[in-house]
Amino acid sequence: MTSTLSETNKNTPRRVEWLDVLRGIAVLWMIEVHLLDVGLMPILKQGWGYGKIDFYNGTVAPIFLFCAGASFWIACQNGKTSQQAGAYLKRLAFILFIAYWLNLPYLSFKHCLDIPLFSKNLFFASDILHTIVLSSLFAFIALRSKRSETKFLIFCMAWTLLVYWISPWVWNSELYKKLPLPLGLYFAPAPLSKFSLFPWMGHFFAGLSLVGFYQKTQKKLYFGLIVLLISLASPTLIFFIKNFYTPSPTLYQNAQWWHVSPGHSLLRLSRVTLFFSLISLYNLRFPLRGKISSFLKNIGRESLFYYVTHIAILYGTVVNKGLRAFGYGAWNWLGVLILYLFLIAFLYPMGQAWHEYKKNSPQQLKRILCFSFLLFALLFFMLP
Repeated sequence: MTSTLSETNKNTPRRVEWLDVLRGIAVLWMIEVHLLDVGLMPILKQGWGYGKIDFYNGTVAPIFLFCAGASFWIACQNGKTSQQAGAYLKRLAFILFIAYWLNLPYLSFKHCLDIPLFSKNLFFASDILHTIVLSSLFAFIALRSKRSETKFLIFCMAWTLLVYWISPWVWNSELYKKLPLPLGLYFAPAPLSKFSLFPWMGHFFAGLSLVGFYQKTQKKLYFGLIVLLISLASPTLIFFIKNFYTPSPTLYQNAQWWHVSPGHSLLRLSRVTLFFSLISLYNLRFPLRGKISSFLKNIGRESLFYYVTHIAILYGTVVNKGLRAFGYGAWNWLGVLILYLFLIAFLYPMGQAWHEYKKNSPQQLKRILCFSFLLFALLFFMLP
């Protein structure tokens, strides 16, 4: 009999190690993407080689969203969305606060009121953290309406496909103009919002449903092999359909295809599921216990810390100037590589210290975060 979603599966570990490894890979890859964006000379961003790198770098965000969806399912199994629902919602609110804080143009409420509409759009624009929070909230609500795990997972899989399918319509309808800020920008096309809910929310629910079914099945080897084969075969089918069958030229123009079409969303998903299948299959045969695996797991379990910290270092925030302000486009390939290694060596011990502090002094950390929030609010509303 299918167990209810409100029950805690005590046989499920608090963390899924291969998922932390996958998230750790995404963190390292994400830092490379942003470092190339900030540091590489503009002349080196031209040509076939960089274009190929940029194409595959487009896999990073879908991996993050996929892992976020998978983590939601693990949280369900550990009772965090039912028995600890209040704490879970507070965490989502905290992440959403960080998402808007990273977009904040000035440390002054008065200045923020006076900025033009373009700058307000930049502040309210949906980035990856916004999409993760809104997707998690929607999944949390859907969770309450489904009585069985299987029905919930089927719903999530169907919602994934629906999001991919209607995303071109959402972009072309200019729905965002009809909705007030900040709600409208959750539906805005790129470049207004880098990660609008459509189509990016689909990757979150793909991770939730796929990992959910994987965790439930007793035949994980066969499941992983099937996903691997589909991941390898689907790009050929997707490009065949792209070249020979376009149902709506208005919605699926060639330029739009590479941004918002169902085919491109599925193409991105196929690369993510390829990583998922390879890592999960490897873990079945060779448990992830080595030094490299531990290194990746340590990074993956604190992915939010690495995300916020490296964004502050590279792009800057309202309280600091980032590397972009001092050396934008100043390095060649070797310089970027050296800077990348230095940045990882700098961030890793910080991430470890943050993890240990969270584990050993959670209440003290909460007090520090509350004090930091109150200090920020005081400065934000008091500064001219």
